[in-house]
Amino acid sequence: MRLAKEVWKENVSFGTISKPKAKYAKALRHKLGVEVVECPSNRAETFRATLETVKPSVVVFDTFVTEEIFSWQVQQTLPEALRVLDTQDLHSLRRARQAAQSAGASVEKVVGTTPGVSDPMLLRELAALHRSDLGLFVSAQEVELCAESYGIPRRKLGLAPLLGFARDEKASQQRFEDTSDFYTIGNFRHVPNRDATFWLAETLWPEIRRRLPHAKLHIYGAYVDGPILKLHQPEAGFHVHGYLRDVRTLSQYRVCLAPLRFGAGIKGKITEAWSLGVPVATTTVGGESMSIPAEHLASDAESLVSYAVNLHEDPAAWAAGRDLGFANLNGVFSREVMAESLRGRIDRAEADLVSARDRDFVQAMLFSQSQRATEFFARWVELKETTAAKTN
Repeated sequence: MRLAKEVWKENVSFGTISKPKAKYAKALRHKLGVEVVECPSNRAETFRATLETVKPSVVVFDTFVTEEIFSWQVQQTLPEALRVLDTQDLHSLRRARQAAQSAGASVEKVVGTTPGVSDPMLLRELAALHRSDLGLFVSAQEVELCAESYGIPRRKLGLAPLLGFARDEKASQQRFEDTSDFYTIGNFRHVPNRDATFWLAETLWPEIRRRLPHAKLHIYGAYVDGPILKLHQPEAGFHVHGYLRDVRTLSQYRVCLAPLRFGAGIKGKITEAWSLGVPVATTTVGGESMSIPAEHLASDAESLVSYAVNLHEDPAAWAAGRDLGFANLNGVFSREVMAESLRGRIDRAEADLVSARDRDFVQAMLFSQSQRATEFFARWVELKETTAAKTN
């Protein structure tokens, strides 16, 4: 929301399907000047009334599912509004890579895996992109994939990592000798993070510990459950802490481990580590779209362990990894650069909206009477819920 406010400057409203909690709505209003409005998913009249009151010139859908629910109402109520799909990352790509990894594919093969024409989730995502006027991606690779392999016009694709981390000047002042040990962090409901943690416990950490007998690994992340807690083995240097309240705690550690074997998009844990001045040891999957040179990435367990140990033990390697992070934060991942780029992309899409739609036959086809499956499904759900409420 901070980036959205920087991009649009003027009034920004945040729509939430469920009734917003008062404290969050108040915080957004007072800290960012963002108004929170309730947009029930299966109440067309209520949502249309909201649209007519707010009258947005740009409507952003977060993920293709939200686009499926609401875009037809925006198209009918405010046809002149620019419809933008924030993909976050291609869910079908992440799922295809997960399937490849589960089938035993190497990290390199996982990176090269893409969903095909028989993938129903991919087809839903592509349909949402075609219905939208602009699709935003966190990854340059995903932009290329959609343009080159899936036939989405480049004029409808934009790059917007939407993170905007900045260097924490205070926390990132640590010297090599002030730090020690390793950490990893991630939401444990996110499957790539769970897989990475088990890979650490079963394969990577035992070898790192063999080479560095006194080293410790600290595991942080929300939604720790039984299987993750069972990995807690202090005697082996493997410490599961759970939810982290203060991110600056991580600046005491020497190396961030991000052993991702599948996934897609920008990796927040990596930019977060960079902001704290902590170098990162990750895979080619983790480094995708992160502007990390190949020599700083690992393609298998052995190379990842060796790189991580070298970062921990060699001050020059540690400094090089740290400087790489700072350079990226000041360049491609700076909030100022992203805001300026996104604002320019939105401006061009708005200026070209009428002529772009006039030649967008696929979009027109998908909004035609015979192709409006998402609208009619939404109408059916609303009718079903309304009827059930009257019956009860």
